Amino acid sequence: MIDDEWRDRYILSAGLTNPGERAALYRAAARGVFVKVHPGVYTRSEDWKHLDFDGRHIARMQAIHLVRPATIFSHLSAALAWGLPVVGGALAVPHSMSRASGGGRSMNGLHRHTGNRPFGVTARGGLTVTDLADTVVHIAAGFPPEISVPVVDAALRLPGRPVTRDGLTDLTAAKPLTSGGVRCTWAIGFADERSESPGESMSRVVFHRLRLPKPILQQRFNDAAGLIGLTDFWWPDQRVIGEFDGLGKYLGDALTGGRPIAEIVLDEKRRENRLRALDTRVARWDWSTARDPAALRRVLSEAGLRAM
Repeated sequence: MIDDEWRDRYILSAGLTNPGERAALYRAAARGVFVKVHPGVYTRSEDWKHLDFDGRHIARMQAIHLVRPATIFSHLSAALAWGLPVVGGALAVPHSMSRASGGGRSMNGLHRHTGNRPFGVTARGGLTVTDLADTVVHIAAGFPPEISVPVVDAALRLPGRPVTRDGLTDLTAAKPLTSGGVRCTWAIGFADERSESPGESMSRVVFHRLRLPKPILQQRFNDAAGLIGLTDFWWPDQRVIGEFDGLGKYLGDALTGGRPIAEIVLDEKRRENRLRALDTRVARWDWSTARDPAALRRVLSEAGLRAM
């Protein structure tokens, strides 16, 4: 999510009318006091170093907006503005959309997409971006499922349901895509808002590529002591439970409630023991395994899961 209080974080060299001020800025940048975010736009190195990968991409969007305010950000850049997860993909430079026809090209730190398909725009955090539904459709049409499905899943589970599967399907039909239509339709149909994290979404795509049985998502398990919890994946015919372990489960304050990591890990172990006592086998994996189909196949195979 982009906040609205960001303009004062940047210095525009074009705005420094005194040549001495501009020269001082360049000298300070050479010493590492400032970082050039985009040609002609600088920010303090101290602020830059505290930004993660997504934060730096958003900073580049903000810098571009300052020098080219008519820019309409789209695709993965718009997804970040909407707070949707971007797993992989081309984030070296921001993405923008033009209403002109012709092919897209990268120039001056901006990847420009063009086409004759109409799209909506809105303001988001002080930037102009493609609207939510068009952003999702652009990504579903333009990127492989490992990138698009986490975005569509997350969009479908947004509070208030601003987009729905039927709505995305209708939008795709009403505004025919010049390319990627089949890929887009597949991603929208495959998406499932019950996937609660990008890692779970990516894992489902890999299951499909590996021709594994389709799992039940968020299956509730109980024992004599009561509720054990909901599992990420459940294959009832083979009695295999799958759990994706993202770093956020252990490091994010919103999920840990401030509890020590050791306590959380111990609780997870107890939970897993209770699940195994129900005559199930539990497979666990993390991001590195989810990104490696062969490794994920091994983890699930060791737990007893077989392909269809």
